[in-house]
Parts: sequence; C-alpha cells; structure tokens
Amino acid sequence: MKTEGFENNLKPLDINSKTISSYIELFLNSFNEIYKRIDQQLVVEIKYTRQLIGLFFKLAPSNSDINNKSQSIQENTTILELLSVLGVEKITDKLFIQKDVRGFENDGFYIVKPNEKRLWHKAIAHLDVNEFRDAILIAGKHTSINV
Repeated sequence: MKTEGFENNLKPLDINSKTISSYIELFLNSFNEIYKRIDQQLVVEIKYTRQLIGLFFKLAPSNSDINNKSQSIQENTTILELLSVLGVEKITDKLFIQKDVRGFENDGFYIVKPNEKRLWHKAIAHLDVNEFRDAILIAGKHTSINV
C-alpha cells in the first residue's frame, strides 16, 4: 500500500538537512550528559555522499575548542563502497536486505546508513541511541567481570 508522497521518504537528504541535525542532536544530548562527569564530550564527524551517510562519534576533552560537529562531502571512496557492500545482502535476484553498518572504535562509535530520509528521522534515532547504549552497557559489564 502506497500513501501519497511516499517517494519523499526515499529521496536522499541534503548534508545540512534538519532531519540529520535532529538525529545527531539526539545522540549528542543523550551521551554528553554521561560523559560530562568525566570531563569528556562526544563530537561527530559526518561523512556524506549522495548514497550513504556516515556518522563517526568520537570522545574529546570538554575543555577543548573542538566544534562538536564537522562535516565533509565525500566522493565514493573505497571505504564507503566497502561499507555499502557490507550493508546489503542479496537474497534473490530481486530481493535484497539492506542493513545499517555500526561499530565501535577505541574512542567512539560509528553508524553508516543509506542516504534515505526514512532511515534518519527522530524515531529511528531513539531506537539507534538505545541500541548503542545497550551495547556499551553490555561491553562494560563484560569488561568489569573479566578484570
């Protein structure tokens, strides 16, 4: 069933769109309250292409003059092409499963998704924040038990 205007949710977003800004704001507001206690803040680097958007969240000292959001428009580099391949699974010649690529680094985490409005709205941001929080809590639990 297709409702009127459904095509708008499949169009690529602009790098300065309010949808992406709201998504990022929710992450920053949720995690910076936690990291404020240890004089750290979360900053985000946006890697943007017409096909993919990657958000790379990193920890930085609270007193640093680092802007909490930096952005760059990327050409389809090899790394983004690889992430795109990792995010798509071919089931049949007409059926594909599209997945987000998420991961952790020593000082942060990242999420890469296709550049479609439907994947970046605020309700999805709440789900993504909860998934990252759960993963961080589980990782912390395993670390403290193994010590």
